[in-house]
Parts: sequence; C-alpha cells; structure tokens
Amino acid sequence: MGLLLSRIEVQPFTETHMDGSRDAGFPESQTDGAVNGVCSRGSATAVGTAGAAPATLSSSAAKREKVAYIWGTHIGERNVQRSDRVEMSAESVASATEAADRMTTDTRALTYMVGWHHSHPRIPAVPSSVDLCTQRRFQQYTESG
Repeated sequence: MGLLLSRIEVQPFTETHMDGSRDAGFPESQTDGAVNGVCSRGSATAVGTAGAAPATLSSSAAKREKVAYIWGTHIGERNVQRSDRVEMSAESVASATEAADRMTTDTRALTYMVGWHHSHPRIPAVPSSVDLCTQRRFQQYTESG
C-alpha cells in the first residue's frame, strides 16, 4: 500500500461548444475541498466535496477544475496482515507527511498527501466498503492537521 504525494492547482476549464465558441471559467471554484465521492447519472456528474455542499458538474456548468499532479508515492507498512484488509500504521502516514514536507522544501512547490493506493489481486478493482471507509478516515486525518 502506498500514499500518493502531489501538488494541487485550480485551473480554468476551457470548454469548446458545438458551435465552435469557447467558454472560460468562473472566478470562484465551486468544488473547493477534497473530493469525497463521484456519482454519474446521464450527462451530469454529482461531486461531493469536503469543504462545500455537493456541486453538480455538467458539460456546461464546470468552469474550474482542481488538478493534482502526482509526483511521488510513499510505500507504507501494513499493520493488519489479512487478505481482506489494507491498513497502514499512523507512523507510516506520519512518515509520508514528512516526505511531502521534504518535497515541498526541495521543489519549492507545496506538496500534499492526496490519497492512497493498493491492489486487489483476487477481487474486482471496484472500491470495497472497507476502501471507502479507509478513504474517509484518511481524508479526516489529513484535514485535521
């Protein structure tokens, strides 16, 4: 299991319409905060965010986007050694945070821990209920400082 290290930028989303005209973004991002979930239905996508009410993004409504440039991973130790669990120790998370701080110092670009990754070698690659709970706890931990 590894933690993802990245820098985050909010950029205008330029849209090209069917008639060839172009449209740039609004002054404020409507999806500030960490993304908690994404649900699609038809041509609209509902995005739940940690810092704001859920926003709906459609082909004409999304004007700004948050982009994470993943530029490192930190491989942590599993503290639960069962085939159906992937849990990391608090020490591994703290070590990844220190690695992000070192990357910030070295590159002069603010680097965050933005997520975690692991493989599902014997089950479908769909996030399990355990994965979703782990992600929720991870976001709460990183948002609390």
